[in-house]
Amino acid sequence: MKPTYFLSSLFIISFLCVSCGDKITPQDPIRPIKAIVAGEDAQMSHMEFTGVVQSATQSESSFEVSGKIVKLDIKEGDEFKKGDILAQLDDSDYQSNLKRENAKFKAAEEDFKRKQDLFKKGVLEKIKYEQAEQQIDVAKANLEKTQKALNDCMLKASFDGQVGKILVNNFTNIQAKQTIFILQDNSSLEVVIDVPESVIIKGKNKMTKEEATELLNPFVMFNGLPNKHFPARFSEFATTPDKDTRTYPITLTIIDSLDAKILPGMSSKVLMNEFIRDINERQIRVPSQCVISDENKAFMVWVIDKEQKAKKRLVQTGKLQDGMIEITDGLNKGEMVALSGVHKLRENMPVTFLK
Repeated sequence: MKPTYFLSSLFIISFLCVSCGDKITPQDPIRPIKAIVAGEDAQMSHMEFTGVVQSATQSESSFEVSGKIVKLDIKEGDEFKKGDILAQLDDSDYQSNLKRENAKFKAAEEDFKRKQDLFKKGVLEKIKYEQAEQQIDVAKANLEKTQKALNDCMLKASFDGQVGKILVNNFTNIQAKQTIFILQDNSSLEVVIDVPESVIIKGKNKMTKEEATELLNPFVMFNGLPNKHFPARFSEFATTPDKDTRTYPITLTIIDSLDAKILPGMSSKVLMNEFIRDINERQIRVPSQCVISDENKAFMVWVIDKEQKAKKRLVQTGKLQDGMIEITDGLNKGEMVALSGVHKLRENMPVTFLK
């Protein structure tokens, strides 16, 4: 009995020692919660404008010389590559001109060589030698000009693109500089919108295109593609209003439009965030239920870190509107914030996300 009593006493002493030391607690349970990303505000109000699509690169193509079109095989909508021949003029007169000027150049060249030999022998006056030298320069310039006119009988594409419109028919007599084609590079498309001065005046002074894109987050929608929206960036700001409408044309470049059948001339709808005066005035907005008070009556949120553990974060709040509250300090855009179960979370408590 004594050994049994000794072991029992030893067990009791050991238990008391443990009880007096570090407290043993079960592992914290994993709390299932819903969370949102700070800055992703689906309830942001938008401005809406009607726009028209245009090609970012558009060119009115014309011949440099006059003549009769004898080759016009390309059609509207056809694609072409840089250097492709789009149309050709009858070049018979230009060929004749080139032969004539070439003959004149050769004659001037022979005359110059003959007079150059005489001048070196000292039997020809210097002034006559210089006149022969001038004549060959003139003949050469005329030959080059005639050669260029012949080359200009072929109208070549200066970039890869698509024929937007053909303005003449085959076998038509045309004048130099008369527009023959409207050529477009539809790999990059733009939308032009008219913005009233009441909206422009709210914008930040000297705001760059990059700042405007980041601030307003514009995107483009089309009636024929109701479930798609295309991000855009600002590319041009007009600083002079239209004299009739008193609106300012603004151009946006559509990003990643190649996969959709979007063509110049199509109507569109451009949406962007409401204008505010300065990028620094943007505040992160989160649903109001994310924000609670701690034991000191200070506002706080639960930020979920990369290890999916809850971290207490004190915040400063601003305006409450439509169930969303501004966070003016203490929270960064892109951080994960607990949306549900906020009153049951504790510091460093592991969480899992509900769908």
